[in-house]
Amino acid sequence: MTRDRLGSGVAAFLISVSLRMAGVALPLLMVDAGQRVTTVGLLVGAAGVAQLSVRPFMAALLRRWPDRRLIGLSAILLTGSIAIVLISPTFVLLLVSQLAQGAARALFWTASQTHAVRRAERAAGGMAWVNTWSAIGQLIGPALCGAALLVSTEVALVGASVVAAAALVPTMLLEHLEPFPQRDRAAGGQRVVWLRPSVFAGCWSSATAGVVEAVSGSYLALLLVSAGNSPALAGLLISAGNIGGLAGTAVVGRIPDRWTRALLRAATVVVAAGLALTALGAAVVPLAVAGLIASGAGAGVLRTLGPAVASDAVPADERGDAITATGSFRAVSLFAAPFAIGALLTAVALPAAMVGVAVVLGLGALPGGGAPKAEAA
Repeated sequence: MTRDRLGSGVAAFLISVSLRMAGVALPLLMVDAGQRVTTVGLLVGAAGVAQLSVRPFMAALLRRWPDRRLIGLSAILLTGSIAIVLISPTFVLLLVSQLAQGAARALFWTASQTHAVRRAERAAGGMAWVNTWSAIGQLIGPALCGAALLVSTEVALVGASVVAAAALVPTMLLEHLEPFPQRDRAAGGQRVVWLRPSVFAGCWSSATAGVVEAVSGSYLALLLVSAGNSPALAGLLISAGNIGGLAGTAVVGRIPDRWTRALLRAATVVVAAGLALTALGAAVVPLAVAGLIASGAGAGVLRTLGPAVASDAVPADERGDAITATGSFRAVSLFAAPFAIGALLTAVALPAAMVGVAVVLGLGALPGGGAPKAEAA
């Protein structure tokens, strides 16, 4: 194993642990601080807004600075975003925290995935390596947070901040890769790239996986706790569900390319069914675990194959653009899903709102679902 491969894997692991710890603890802190459930959705959605705002600039940043520098910056931003709420969990600081976290997500995932793809012989293999380590972190993070919550929410957040800061260390192991060459703006940039059918298929898959991530980082802990589970058990349940994400990610690297499209559709159906089952069976632990594992497995497949499919569909010098495009779609879902659920909560209960989102996701697996209407030249 090379130093670069080790560094990329450990960095993805630590960032994922930190994000998952924060995803469980921060919504609980918001509620404890007096924020309404709908406000929690708006705050978490603000992170999606920040991520969505940063993503379109990532292709340009990757042409200006080395990707490992952007990865290090993301670790610093994430550390600060968690630490700031420990000063005082006011609405303003919570909002600043979510905005900084969204920017950190955009920087890290785009830069780390681009680095992995550039260093791998096959895009899916590079993505699977980074996402497998990420899935392990997603598995450990909620469980670690659940244990810390036995002491206090503040202790859990301190732990998440320390883990994020530790992610700076493995970035020193990453190989220095020169930024992508500058390109003529007249070439059309990212808007042309994402309209290509194969790239769009990757973008749609990334968006679907992003919904699962958005739900896990916003309403999932609240759903499980409101169904009668303790905060500690909620953390363990979410962590158990991430086993599915790890399995889905690990399997992708062994799937023949000719099965890619069918696998993308199947994974979309599994995600939708898993979210619906989780929402309806949150009070029954076996049903909740089954739903979480299913949605996690589907999301793991989509999260890995989406950028890989998009990256393989373009020339080497456009890989940064393709991965940026998939990340932008994922950012849209991270922004839209909490807001959509928050809007539905004005009319229905949380489980019904989540089922509604699951049904919409399932439509993407229908023939023609998620297909672009035009292809750019």
